[in-house]
Amino acid sequence: MSHQVPKKGQKMAVPVPVAGETVEAVQQKQKKHSTGAKLVMGTAGVAAVGGLAVGGVILGEHLSEGAVSDWASGAVGEGVGEAVADATAWTEGAVADAGEWIEGAAGDAGEWIEGAASDAGEWIEGAVDDAGDWLGDAAEDVGDLVTDLF
Repeated sequence: MSHQVPKKGQKMAVPVPVAGETVEAVQQKQKKHSTGAKLVMGTAGVAAVGGLAVGGVILGEHLSEGAVSDWASGAVGEGVGEAVADATAWTEGAVADAGEWIEGAAGDAGEWIEGAASDAGEWIEGAVDDAGDWLGDAAEDVGDLVTDLF
């Protein structure tokens, strides 16, 4: 395990044991977390690189209008080229479907906003009427109180 020497003025994170915890216990937790964190980061890195590679192949297939799958069929075998072509076709369909969904969702959201604004306007109008009625009743009650007192 390598240790870095902090530079003057550099901020440092220093773990502090909770009440009843020993410094050795904190050190053991740090060792366990660092091993797990390294494993997670390594796995995520491999997955990200793999995902980028597949995405690159699919993008290349789309932009070259099938030249990548033609090349892969000749270089590796017929099944690979077909798999690339199938993946590209699926991706294009998924993107089209997502676009249609977004368009529909935007329309639905617009309709909802119009309805919500209308409902809010009606509610405010009713609330103002109710507040006016209440104030009128309250003023009448105060008037009755004053009349009763004098």
